[in-house]
Amino acid sequence: MTDNEIAKLKEYRRHAQARVAAGKASQRLWEVAVRSCDAALNPEKFTPEEHREINARAAQTLASVEKTLAVRKARAKAKDGA
Repeated sequence: MTDNEIAKLKEYRRHAQARVAAGKASQRLWEVAVRSCDAALNPEKFTPEEHREINARAAQTLASVEKTLAVRKARAKAKDGA
């Protein structure tokens, strides 16, 4: 990773950590983001098994978010058509 990429990732991690601390409704998403940033910034601190678990949780969370967004979009479209 370049220094610029690392700096952006660290800034994103700080943002995500603040969102977790604030107890926002999407807290689980932000917890996953913090953990993923930690793994990307310090890969040597995690075992291969931990990396697999982090990636699996991130994929599961992303799928959940995509499903939620699709439902919201469908509801909005139905509401506009009604």
